[in-house]
Amino acid sequence: MPARTFRLYVGTYTLPMSFVKGQGMGIYTCSFDSENGTLQKITETAADNPSYLALHPSGLFLYAVHEISEAKQPTFDAISAYAVDAETGALRLLNRQPCLGGSPCHVAVDPSRRWVYVAACAGGDVAAYPLGEDGRLGAYTAHITHVQEGKVAHAHSITPSPSGEYALACDLGLDCVFVYRLDRLSGGLIPHQELALSTGSGPRHLDFHPGGNFVYVINELDATLSVLGWEPVGGRLEVLQTITTLPAGFSGRGWCADVHVHPNGRFVYGSNRGDSSLVIYRVEQGSGKLSLVGFESTRGKTPRSFVLDPQGKWLLAANQDSGDVAVFRIDRRSGRLAYRGCIEIPSPVCLKLGQRSG
Repeated sequence: MPARTFRLYVGTYTLPMSFVKGQGMGIYTCSFDSENGTLQKITETAADNPSYLALHPSGLFLYAVHEISEAKQPTFDAISAYAVDAETGALRLLNRQPCLGGSPCHVAVDPSRRWVYVAACAGGDVAAYPLGEDGRLGAYTAHITHVQEGKVAHAHSITPSPSGEYALACDLGLDCVFVYRLDRLSGGLIPHQELALSTGSGPRHLDFHPGGNFVYVINELDATLSVLGWEPVGGRLEVLQTITTLPAGFSGRGWCADVHVHPNGRFVYGSNRGDSSLVIYRVEQGSGKLSLVGFESTRGKTPRSFVLDPQGKWLLAANQDSGDVAVFRIDRRSGRLAYRGCIEIPSPVCLKLGQRSG
């Protein structure tokens, strides 16, 4: 493949669930040409409900959670490790570990490359698994279940900080972002801070600003995005701003999903499943606060995960219920999006852009 081509990995729902038909085949490997924005399927790897993916920083391994408990009994919720073929991008299963808690929905690799962290929605569980040099997953070394009296926890993501000293977990049921200090020797998760967001907000996913001092949290249930101040050394969060993700006058269900900061740090994007749009914000330099730029239809239905390429030229969005991945060109001066086309992939839910090929 040309040096301008990246690999895109697409996790899909393959089993019928209460919220999706589940018509995918597993994990799809695609090629993405960053010069002209064309996307092409290469191969498929069969797997049950690989709903969220994470790439190892080396590009040699990929990790997937299998969100199965709603679809099968007994539950086979698990996390799998795959080796990535350097030439073709094809995946080869290395091993699998059982998931702690039902409905795993997020997985992330620690910057030190020694640990993988998993969040499970059904019981509010987060856990750490050690990584071998061969990319295989060891038995879990840490497991915490979120508990608050009178509430039902739903951990929806756990994201290591860029320094690898902390991990931030969004709990949609508790309206809280948990900060854990990471024990790099044992893989332990040490409770450090609990930041409460607005009641009923439902924090789901987050992303760090490249400058290191801000975190952006998208709230699924009340269709807002929270701007948090972040102390990289002390590992402390504070709420700076909360802003809607929906256009004025919208009266339907907001139902947010994903959030990402542009590589240049000037823009933030979020996905709205309710009106199948991407919201675009401009970042106020210095304060980290947001102002609305506009909205862009995803040209499909129910956008879940989306990714930006490292140069910030392209945005790719997974339209779960219309069964396609859409490509948009990013205007790096205004942040606005221009639709370039799509390819059909059944029930896509998670996108991860791999290293440049060639």
